[in-house]
Amino acid sequence: MVERGRRRRRIRGDAAGTEYCHRVRAFDAAGNVSEPSPEVCVRTGDPGSPGAPGSPRVESAGIGSVRLSWEPSPDAGVVYTVFWDKGQRIGVTRFSSYRVSGLRPGERRCFQVTATDLSGASSQKSWPVCAEIVATTAASNR
Repeated sequence: MVERGRRRRRIRGDAAGTEYCHRVRAFDAAGNVSEPSPEVCVRTGDPGSPGAPGSPRVESAGIGSVRLSWEPSPDAGVVYTVFWDKGQRIGVTRFSSYRVSGLRPGERRCFQVTATDLSGASSQKSWPVCAEIVATTAASNR
């Protein structure tokens, strides 16, 4: 069940700079409902900016490493910038995946990706995807 979020700016339609926020609640057959998840917000892109990468995923890539992947931007000729946690840039790639190494067991990191075109215009950040590094070769999506 998705609990519809609120738009922080009241703009009709999907105008540039509109922020959409959502929370998720789980429910079971017995009617039990979980507490709402933390709010996740995204903002629509500016005119002329490339489309954002979509459906980010994270999976284990060995001890202390994860592999991020995403659906590519609909725009050709872009490069992708990878961010973690509070927007710190950690790398750039022209591919729709990126490996992060040197992570410690118990460490939890959240990642986002943007697409940048040849003119330097950047898309909005993708939805965040998080991983908690476990002591074995697995990463858990949370």
